[in-house]
Amino acid sequence: MRKIIYLLVLTAGFGLSSCLKDYSLRQVTYYKPVYKTTAEVRAGIKSGEPEILSNPGKLFYKDGFVFLNEVMKGVHVIDVRNPLQPINKAFIKIPGNVDIAVRGNTLYADFYTDLIAIDITDPNNVVLKKTISNVFPENFWYGLADSASVVADWV
Repeated sequence: MRKIIYLLVLTAGFGLSSCLKDYSLRQVTYYKPVYKTTAEVRAGIKSGEPEILSNPGKLFYKDGFVFLNEVMKGVHVIDVRNPLQPINKAFIKIPGNVDIAVRGNTLYADFYTDLIAIDITDPNNVVLKKTISNVFPENFWYGLADSASVVADWV
C-alpha cells in the first residue's frame, strides 16, 4: 500500500512539474516615446512618402483615391483609378489619429485632442487648412506630454 502511495505522489510530482514555466526566457519589448512640439507635428501634416500598412482603420473613397486611416499614425493615400493595380501614393503623418471623415475636398481627422481639416483637392500634395483645439478632450492621454508637446512616434 505504501509503495502505491509513493508511486502516486511521484507520478503527480512529475505531472505537475510540466505546468511550471521558465520565466527567465521571457523577452520584454520596451518602447520609448519621441516628443515633438505640436507646431513641429502640425508642420509635418502633408503628403509624404508612402508607408506600409500595418494597422488600418476607416477608409474613404474620393475621385479614384482611397484615404485609409493607419490607427494612431496617419492616413494612406492610395490611387485606385486602375482597380487591378492600386498604387500607394503617399502617407499623411497625423500622430494620434483614430478617425477620419471626408466631405467635398476636405478630409477631417482627429489629432489627439484637436480636429484638423486638410485640403485633399490634390491628393499628392495635401494642405493643412485649419486646426480646432480641444475638440476631443477625452483623448488627452493618447500622447500629450504637456500643453506644448505630443508623442510624435515610438521607438
